Amino acid sequence: MIVFLFKYLQGVLPLEISQYLKLDFCYGWIAILVLTLIGIAFLKRSTNSPPGPWAWPIIGHLTYFQQKSYIFLSNMRECYGDVYQLKIGSNTIVVACSLEAIKEGLVEKGDAYSGRAGLESCHSLYGGDKERGVCLAAMDEKNEMKKNFLNWSLDAYCCDSESIEDILALDIVDVVNKFIQADHPFDPFYSLEAACLNMMMKLIFGQRFDPAGMAMREMLSTFHTRNKVRYFNPLDYVPLLKIFRTRDDLDAISKMTENQLEYQRKAINYHKDSYDPENIRDMVDHLLLYIETGEDHALLEKEDIDYLLLDVSNSGYEAIAVTLTWLLRYMAAFPDVQHEIQQELDSVVGRDRLPSLLDQAYLPYTTAVIFETERIASVYPFLQPHIVVENSTLQGYRLSKGTCILFNVWSIHHDSRYWKNPMKFDPHRFINEDKTLEIPDHFMPYGAGTRSCSGESLAEIQLFLFFATIMHQMSVKSEDDKLVPDLEGEHDFLIRPKHFSIAVTER
Repeated sequence: MIVFLFKYLQGVLPLEISQYLKLDFCYGWIAILVLTLIGIAFLKRSTNSPPGPWAWPIIGHLTYFQQKSYIFLSNMRECYGDVYQLKIGSNTIVVACSLEAIKEGLVEKGDAYSGRAGLESCHSLYGGDKERGVCLAAMDEKNEMKKNFLNWSLDAYCCDSESIEDILALDIVDVVNKFIQADHPFDPFYSLEAACLNMMMKLIFGQRFDPAGMAMREMLSTFHTRNKVRYFNPLDYVPLLKIFRTRDDLDAISKMTENQLEYQRKAINYHKDSYDPENIRDMVDHLLLYIETGEDHALLEKEDIDYLLLDVSNSGYEAIAVTLTWLLRYMAAFPDVQHEIQQELDSVVGRDRLPSLLDQAYLPYTTAVIFETERIASVYPFLQPHIVVENSTLQGYRLSKGTCILFNVWSIHHDSRYWKNPMKFDPHRFINEDKTLEIPDHFMPYGAGTRSCSGESLAEIQLFLFFATIMHQMSVKSEDDKLVPDLEGEHDFLIRPKHFSIAVTER
């Protein structure tokens, strides 16, 4: 059309103007390309969508979501600002990297951004319907009821310090004794992971498992597989890649999940037979009481109960174990910090008993070390992806319904606008001049708003009791005392420390 217009003008305009406008055919195509690009840029600007880089056809920016994507996506804000968009297949993914954008999305407009992706793999984890669970279900009336139950049940645990300490103590002491008795350097993660899962099993079902037994290994394998699928699966976003998804893969996940559900059903049946509303033993009893009193509004069906308990069993235990492993790695790297913790513990707790929750208010530095490790490690760098459920805006940009949003918590936890020397491990950044704790708004390891983690209080209790007891009873150093541990992480859906071994000395 452009070429035709120029040729027409050459025929009707005076000769000197016609010669001036005379263009070869290739120049016409260049003009088409330029005008097309200008049109695209104008259209993009007129819709006021977030900026972003050029995308490859079909796969889009899939290669951006590889190892250490949290660093790569955080650095992209230097080119595109704190809010920008990417493409994976035909899916738009908006990345929010600033405190203002994350607070707007999670808190101020939390309802508008409360959705979860309806991806094929998400549904496959819940027997074909992700709405049966909690983590990946839409925030409708039923899911709000489930969240209310979790908050009520977990608050009942967390508000009774003696009860929660009794439930957690056995696994903490078992791990501490195992560490002290080790006659050679070891990787602490595996013992910590089994202990943290046992804590969840005790809280939910009132039952512990042999940390080295077959049942524990099968549960860990099931949850590892489900977590990898739940957080990011390229096959969901690029249809062409679905040829690599085999029926055997889906069948394996279904079989592992069904085995875990079968255990849960047996535990629920036992609880029904021995249930006493005057003697609530664990979360299953809490759930039976919740249903008996009509608090579920008759919304909970059998499948809802199955996957509600499955989600709770799988939620948090691994992140807590990873955070504890990071804590031990940093203690090995910074013996002066370890020594300061132990001095504080000895002055408050003494040597005749173990730390308790009642001591935490008098142990600000020990707590600050936990917070600083949560900040610098940021084991959940993006939180769970959110979906826009209605047309909205974020920092002035228009976002369409169905857009996926990644709230990049790692970015704000390592942003020099909010933290002085953000790459430095410095627990004192959480301590005021009067030596009390200060928790800034830009510290949010558990998210915020409508879909914040229900287990935040429980997780903080577990981290404190575990870490304080370990530091009270032993000193930690690297396998080779002359080497500084590698403090870089590895990312799948969590940021984990690279494999390392520690040696411990009983105090």
